[in-house]
Amino acid sequence: MNREKELNVLLERIQDYQETEHLKNRRRIRNGFRSMLIVPTIIFILMFLSEQTGTSKLVMLVVWIASMLLIAAYLIVVDFVDYKLMHVLETEEAAVEEVADAADTPAAKAAEAILRRKNNVQEDRT
Repeated sequence: MNREKELNVLLERIQDYQETEHLKNRRRIRNGFRSMLIVPTIIFILMFLSEQTGTSKLVMLVVWIASMLLIAAYLIVVDFVDYKLMHVLETEEAAVEEVADAADTPAAKAAEAILRRKNNVQEDRT
């Protein structure tokens, strides 16, 4: 009985961690898209003002392109990490469904709770 409680607590902790990481990843993606608009715009404006400061437009253009590539790479990495997290949730769901089908035990109730949370996370993603 005590072991099942520890298992339930551990499963809830894992699920909470995955949910918070998913929300953080969504926030990171949102901030990445904002920076994709803001940073290149600022650099582009500075490029046209560079005649007054004496810097080369070619240098500013290279910085502008590099910033776009770095932000795009950041977004790809964050999305991949979030994809892998969702894949782990799906594999956990399959394992949890097997436990939930077994019997009406506290572990099965915990498994059902995890399935409900997983469905809520997937709804948030869409």
